[in-house]
Amino acid sequence: MSNMFVRIDTEKAIADIEARLGMLYEKAPDVMRKSLNDTAKKTGRELAKLAQERYQIKTIKFAKEFKYTYASKSRLEAVLTSSGEMLAASKFKISPTKPSTSKEGSPPVKLAVLASESPKTITNSRGLTAFLAEYQSGHLAVVQRKPYGSRTEYTERGWREREQRNHVFKELTGKLDKTRIREFYGPSVPVMLRETGIAEQFIETTEPKIHQYLADAITTHINRELYFAEKK
Repeated sequence: MSNMFVRIDTEKAIADIEARLGMLYEKAPDVMRKSLNDTAKKTGRELAKLAQERYQIKTIKFAKEFKYTYASKSRLEAVLTSSGEMLAASKFKISPTKPSTSKEGSPPVKLAVLASESPKTITNSRGLTAFLAEYQSGHLAVVQRKPYGSRTEYTERGWREREQRNHVFKELTGKLDKTRIREFYGPSVPVMLRETGIAEQFIETTEPKIHQYLADAITTHINRELYFAEKK
């Protein structure tokens, strides 16, 4: 992400805006600020479109992963940043898209992360399938039961307690304790944008669009200032 940037000659742009505003030239920094911020939002959507050529993720879900640092009149720069956190698998293509409310349990969920993939059921070596669950926080997650914990995941005491819990649960129900779950994740936004070709494509196709978006936004905000000035 750090090498994806667009240079704007703000001094030249401000001078042009001042000339077009005439007597309202003092509004130029505010027009520039609003135009940069509008363009930043559209840039997020354009980056999402590039990612969609390889990954099955919706534009709005991708764009929401960016943190927008908006321009101010004293700082005419808009910045899009994204964390390195992996994205929940539920943000990619899944079927079904809502958790089941049936007493019979949740059906297996099918997942596809790459655009070249068809949605597939996730099944582990013990035959347990992944399903869709909604946490109390409202977070939608693709999860899988995990009755068998790895020894390395526990302290000595924790492992003994886990084994005892499994034993008691099996004695009472005849089944293994399946209250433990694991959640599945897909690649992070930075990883997706580091894919070979995306940076080059950004420079070739998206950067010219961004300059045009900015020019259009400037015209829109100039016209708005002139319109409201006439109404006074």
